[in-house]
Amino acid sequence: MSFEKIYEKYRNGTAIEEEAALVEEEIAKARKLGEILETGSRPETVLTEADVATVKKAKKRHTLKTLFTTILIVFAAMAIVTGAVLGGVFGTATSSAKKNVKVGADEAKQIVLEFYKNNYTKSGSMGEPFVKDFERDVEMTKNLKNCYYRYTIEVDQPGGYEIEFEVDSRTGMIKVVDWGND
Repeated sequence: MSFEKIYEKYRNGTAIEEEAALVEEEIAKARKLGEILETGSRPETVLTEADVATVKKAKKRHTLKTLFTTILIVFAAMAIVTGAVLGGVFGTATSSAKKNVKVGADEAKQIVLEFYKNNYTKSGSMGEPFVKDFERDVEMTKNLKNCYYRYTIEVDQPGGYEIEFEVDSRTGMIKVVDWGND
């Protein structure tokens, strides 16, 4: 049965006890709603101490998270900028070193072997001198256009000397760095 029919029975006084209780309950709800609408306010929510503490914790957590994120972003940006600057500097230095090469790596090895044979061969040597180790490093200068390669070549001869030389790739000039007996 619809509420309208039950309400009509309630007004006529023919409603049974359950129907009357239903109508009175609905009338009470309607009055309460009317009061709320008249005052134009909603029931206020009161924060308890537990709620304030929870809000403080959440605020602190949010602040720390924001701080951590900010620091992470700053470090990432610094790493990118540093990488770009270093890439530019070392890229320019390497490019200049390649342009300034007058003596290549293989030629430097040959120059050093000839120098060794002419100046350091011992009479008790057992075999030909050979290149034991080779390294190529970029030598940085104030003016990046003047950078060059420095070859470090270690020559060994069984029963002879073990000598480390440096060769300037611009001039082919040889410098003895370290030497000793085998």
